[in-house]
Amino acid sequence: MRTIAELSWRAYPAAALIALGLWLVLRGVRRCAAAWPSPARGLMQPAAWMRGFRVTVVGLALAGTGAAWLWQVGWLLAASLVIGFGELLESSLDINALERE
Repeated sequence: MRTIAELSWRAYPAAALIALGLWLVLRGVRRCAAAWPSPARGLMQPAAWMRGFRVTVVGLALAGTGAAWLWQVGWLLAASLVIGFGELLESSLDINALERE
């Protein structure tokens, strides 16, 4: 495991992971903004907003994981994975409850 963490060329896959994560964050924020209430549509769409939030959280977790790998920061890796997985699970349960409503 230490071999993967200390690769001399780890900057390339870590940068790709960060870029993918930031792209997902942008996509998720756009989904959240689209679900926000507007004068034409009226009410907010909570299930659509939660889907956008879920994509945003996954993107932040991927970007944090890439940054932790690039900079060799163990606590950032642990926080990114634990918080990302926890919020992914929680938002999936929330979306399921909203869709059953």
